[in-house]
Amino acid sequence: MNKKHRQHPLAIVIGVTKELKGYLLPLIIFFFLRSLGETSGSFFDRTFVLFLFVTIVFSLVFGFLRWFFFRFSYTSTAIEIYSGVFIKKHRTIKRTRIHTINLEANVVWQSMHLVALKIETPGNLDEAEVTISAVSKTLALDMKNTLGNDHKEDQASPDEQHAMHLNTKTLLTAGATSGSVGIIFAVVFALIAQLMMFIPSQVIEFVSRFFTQTDLVILLSLFVVGIFLSWSISIVRYTLQYAYFALRDTTDSLEIKRGLFVRRHLTIKKRRIQAVLIIEGLLRQPFKYATIQLVVAGGASESSQNVVIHPLIKRTHIDDFVNHYLSDYEIIQAFKPSPKSARKRYLIRSGFIGALPFSFMVIRVEFLYVALPIFALSLWLGYMRHRDAGYAVTDKAFALRFRRVARTHVHIPKQRIQSYHYQANPMQRLKQLRTLSASVMAAPSSIDFHVKDLALDDALLVHRWLSKQHN
Repeated sequence: MNKKHRQHPLAIVIGVTKELKGYLLPLIIFFFLRSLGETSGSFFDRTFVLFLFVTIVFSLVFGFLRWFFFRFSYTSTAIEIYSGVFIKKHRTIKRTRIHTINLEANVVWQSMHLVALKIETPGNLDEAEVTISAVSKTLALDMKNTLGNDHKEDQASPDEQHAMHLNTKTLLTAGATSGSVGIIFAVVFALIAQLMMFIPSQVIEFVSRFFTQTDLVILLSLFVVGIFLSWSISIVRYTLQYAYFALRDTTDSLEIKRGLFVRRHLTIKKRRIQAVLIIEGLLRQPFKYATIQLVVAGGASESSQNVVIHPLIKRTHIDDFVNHYLSDYEIIQAFKPSPKSARKRYLIRSGFIGALPFSFMVIRVEFLYVALPIFALSLWLGYMRHRDAGYAVTDKAFALRFRRVARTHVHIPKQRIQSYHYQANPMQRLKQLRTLSASVMAAPSSIDFHVKDLALDDALLVHRWLSKQHN
């Protein structure tokens, strides 16, 4: 099949839109200067309108030419890309160099049966090697089957019926317990604080008459409203991101489909999986829920980073899930914890950060009521970090457990460990403690996992274990 194909004409609009984004900053500067009265006069206005007209026409013409000269063809052994308006380029990518072929489609493209196709290779670290912005879904699936997977894929494939799906209740629970609630809350709280500037003073004074501690009431109201909005946004975001989630296991790969407005189709080769991460957020751990992610080697996009293969799973179901989909991986349950002598170091590190709000008492003494809870929470987090820190080894696997905010388990097969080392600062050497670090291959180079303040004997034990010949 050597026929040369073109992208859908919608690609012209996509290219022109991206190019016009580069002119947003000059437009913003112009309108800002005009609002200050720095620029005025009909000559300047006519010049600007002419410049804007020429820019739009040039972008349209160049976008059309770039679409017209962009063509591609593919066979079972390679894909060829022809591009360039003035400088002609001809690239050939062999099938053996292709790591993944991923499909993506927003809600507009879905209605037109179009997708964006991204081909990833080991060579590109920042972006996909080839991105075809708009092609028919039928052609994209044929390219994916021809260049990527060895099995045929069909929308009505019987294997799709055996894929793992998530129900609505699971999606809502995942959104409500998502760790992104705190980040969203910070953004929402900042927006609400800015909107307070636009609320008429009469409204604020009217509300203040009913309360004696006006400042405290306003802060508490902002906090409650911010929490409610953050939770709502997190639930909606998670539901849209993982809607119609489906995980399908094939002989040599895992296929993930998810998303409502932006539909994504990821293919992960099992041989490229380097580690399994089990993440228990603060809101999920009490209910014994976790998220399972994979660290995948090579490529440049989402499929090369931490890929979620189960957004929300009961801890008691993790072993069965991993045994079914990742039979080569072992989930270790028993961990050797950090020694008690390291607890003080964990408390000091967290407490130091938590004590910073006390400095605001110089401005106002009432900040004490805010600083004390933050300091107490920081000490509690330090205690939890020490309690969860640990490691484990078996004949064929290595695992680390640590907590930043969420508790994370990292399970790495022995043959996947790229490097291992342990180090100590002067204070750690006094207490016979070490920081253990292990790295695995990923994109763009490697990912390091480390646990602080483990016993020296444990660091040496892992070193001897890794020094042994692989079975």
